Order: sequence, then structure tokens, then C-alpha cells
Amino acid sequence: MLQRDMRFESYDTGSDDDVNRRRELRTLLMQCRTRLDPIDVGLPRGSRRRVQGLRRGEVAELVGVSDYWYRAFESGRAARVSPKFVARLASVLRLTLTQRMSLIRLSLPEIYRLLSGLEQ
Repeated sequence: MLQRDMRFESYDTGSDDDVNRRRELRTLLMQCRTRLDPIDVGLPRGSRRRVQGLRRGEVAELVGVSDYWYRAFESGRAARVSPKFVARLASVLRLTLTQRMSLIRLSLPEIYRLLSGLEQ
């Protein structure tokens, strides 16, 4: 399993920008999960699926973190994540380059700002 910082924040704490960033992150991750079929990532589909696409627990298993931690991350409560975790998540969800950049912008804003500044 990937090592991670286990500090969580309330979804509604922080500035308006932070709250909006967390909402956008949740929307992105939910959309990316729903477009993948479990069979696409080597999991059995199962007969009793209540949701389209991958479940949060399935994503957590594929990324190598606990279900609890991934739920906190997707809901915007994970205070810090590593670039390694973000890269693994992007790979598991089979994100496009544009989606990967959005994931970096939303989950690693400090790194995104540094990368953006290099282009100027």
C-alpha cells in the first residue's frame, strides 16, 4: 500500500476556492469512475451492481489504499496526497492528458502552480 498522510479535513473548511476545488475534484473522480467497467480493469462485474462503473472500494483496491482513505480523498477531506498516489490513480482510472492535468490541479495545487509557472 502507498504511504499516506492520514489527516482529514472537513469538506466545507477552507476558503471558497478550496471548497470549489474539492467539489470539482469529487465530480471529476465520480465521472471517471462511472465510465469504466469493472471488466476493463480486470475485476469481475458481479450481478448486483447498484452503481454504473467502478465502486469507490474497487478504485481504492486498485490504487493500493484503504476504502476509507479513498472515500475521504474523493469527498475532498484528505488533507495531503502524494504525487505517487495521484499518478497511480490517474493510471487506474485511465485518464486522458487533460483529465490528468485536472487531477493534478485539483489534488496537488501547489505542484500545479509550480508547473504552470514554468511555461511562462
